[in-house]
Amino acid sequence: MISMSMTHMDESIFQNPTMFDPTRFEKHAPSPPPFSYMAFGGGPRMCPGFELVKMETLVMIHRLVTTFTWELCKKDESFKRVPMPEFDQGLLVRVKPFKETWASYEA
Repeated sequence: MISMSMTHMDESIFQNPTMFDPTRFEKHAPSPPPFSYMAFGGGPRMCPGFELVKMETLVMIHRLVTTFTWELCKKDESFKRVPMPEFDQGLLVRVKPFKETWASYEA
């Protein structure tokens, strides 16, 4: 039986487990052993919040795409493909609300 609270806080698996470090799971970081990190659990007792999180993410992305305009800040920024596009300085965008969208909310 796997106890997620024990594996998530195991210093032999994760360095400084109590420190908030979102880069811990990036590709350049050493990958944790299988089944050492299970944010929503697994099997028949998997957290019901897993489906809610997926739905909330889809709603948020839909809202961002349909109610805001997106503009690249640096249109000539270089990037490389490894295998997905990777931008040298990140992908900086300026996000502005649609004018007609805000007018419909005021009415």
